[in-house]
Amino acid sequence: MNVASDADGFENKTDTTNEQGETAKFAAEKKLSATAAHQGYTLIGVSFVVFELIFLVLYSNDFWFLNRSDFWGDLNVYGLGIPTVLIAILIAHLVLLWVESRYGCIFFAPIWKRRPPIVYRRWLRLNENELYPGLSFGQRHVIWEAIDEIELTFWGNLRIFSSALSGNPSVKTTKSFFPFFRSEGLEEVLKFPFSVGNLEDQKFLIEAMRHHNPQLRMNARLTKRLEQKDVKGTALVQQFGVVFLLVVLLDVGFSMFTFLEMLKNYYLCERTAIAAYREERKVAPIFFDQAESIRTHPIPVSWVSNKIMSSGKIASGVFQTRSDALWSMGRKAEAIESLKKAIELSPNTFRLNLRLARLLAQNDQRDEAINQLNEAIDNHASALLPRLYTLAITSDSQRARTYKSFLHDLDDELFASDLLWPPGTHLFLQDVFYRDDLTFIFDRLLNTDTSGIRGTKLNPKEKKHKAGS
Repeated sequence: MNVASDADGFENKTDTTNEQGETAKFAAEKKLSATAAHQGYTLIGVSFVVFELIFLVLYSNDFWFLNRSDFWGDLNVYGLGIPTVLIAILIAHLVLLWVESRYGCIFFAPIWKRRPPIVYRRWLRLNENELYPGLSFGQRHVIWEAIDEIELTFWGNLRIFSSALSGNPSVKTTKSFFPFFRSEGLEEVLKFPFSVGNLEDQKFLIEAMRHHNPQLRMNARLTKRLEQKDVKGTALVQQFGVVFLLVVLLDVGFSMFTFLEMLKNYYLCERTAIAAYREERKVAPIFFDQAESIRTHPIPVSWVSNKIMSSGKIASGVFQTRSDALWSMGRKAEAIESLKKAIELSPNTFRLNLRLARLLAQNDQRDEAINQLNEAIDNHASALLPRLYTLAITSDSQRARTYKSFLHDLDDELFASDLLWPPGTHLFLQDVFYRDDLTFIFDRLLNTDTSGIRGTKLNPKEKKHKAGS
């Protein structure tokens, strides 16, 4: 009897010690951080956004290469792509730290209810010293005793429900036949991303909830998640993904700034080629050669650079810009060939057909211009501009007949009948006209020349005639 009593006492002491150990473990202050892979993905994703904003500022403005009127091309951005990416990463890091800080949560409180809009490094804080024991997410805090039910959603968020606000649900509550419209019964008091933490921290969090509420209810998805084993190498694979995205970001940074430098040189070539002073016109070929050197010698290991220079709408835009530069220097045949390459890369852009038709017409290649306009009409049956272009380069004797033919086509393709319901309904054309369209069409229709007019209210000849009268 004495031996048995001693054994029972030992077991009771052991159980008491274990319970005290568990209580101490779950009562201690603890900070749960997001995984290194999540931090990396978040940082790279926001860095992409920051870098694109910097790129758009430079792409939309010319202050960075027209700093002084007596010197063209002050800043060469060819080698600044990767440093800009590193600066974007630093900015993204500082922004993310602020967003999930106390001040960031308070700033976004009207929308996010004192939760961080983005989880970067801080995930959850358990049993903070100055607060009643519980868990904190951002500036939201829930005590352990208030947590009655937890649910893992399809999107990886953990929802915490409590009866502290609404009381236990009534058994007489009418339930909808459709699951989506059934009442939850308990009030949701907090929701936060669950998958940003590692499996060990996830299990510790749920164990802490169970310790404080043994009657805690969980859905099947969360139970299945907790039963999973931590597969070795998963974190390493995720980190390799972060490294891959970083390499892609560096490649994008280098390629985009290379692209900017190339466009800048084509633009300065065109601008200096039509300048009033001979000294400026002399440097136009220099800018063109610099742009051509960048275009024809992309870095072999850069996938983005080779993609930009060889395919897609971006490459098409490069050849269009190149064509404009060549045309401004009087190299008309090369300009036409470059624009044909642009159309080859982006065949459904009828604006390129119009641009090529203008160049061909100005180069006395009327038949080829007509072919380009017909192609534009075939691809855009209800467009007006290609038809106006065709009328402008059609002889006077054939113009009226061509106009009637086009009107019949538009009736078939667009207008159909004037009697539409409800009364007062009319179909309309909505082509966008640029200045080049107006001058090309109406200079030929009116047999005039407006090449010397740019921003003046009166034709110089008319102004002179009024002065003489």
